[in-house]
Amino acid sequence: MRAWRPILAMLLPILAGCQPPPHDIIATIKGSDLVFGSSDRGFWPFKKKDNVETAQDIEVRDGDLVVWRIERDANIPGCASAVPVQFPLTYNRIPRCYRATVPSRGLRHGVDYVVTSSSPDSISGGYGMFRVRDSVDNL
Repeated sequence: MRAWRPILAMLLPILAGCQPPPHDIIATIKGSDLVFGSSDRGFWPFKKKDNVETAQDIEVRDGDLVVWRIERDANIPGCASAVPVQFPLTYNRIPRCYRATVPSRGLRHGVDYVVTSSSPDSISGGYGMFRVRDSVDNL
């Protein structure tokens, strides 16, 4: 069994880098708004509460086309020490201390979109897929 320890020690960092982001990003419709929430992928008893992740940035893609991207901007007056915004985030609404690097575009019905985010620690992040119809289907 000891012969496996060096191999395991080399493989663990590689495998850790291949894991999916620790948060699911879930799209919902609230009124006329598309809202993104975050849910920890962990399992009981290690699962955290929903809407715990803060977002350094969030990006929505339609294939290779970015249809909306915002990122935290510490250069905005009063934002240098501000805590990054927590989920839920609303599509097309830019929270204080953020700026749009890609302005929002209208979303097309029946198209699969990918939404990603990174958190301030650059280790954790989020990922989700959704399709807009009369409602939102998370894929």
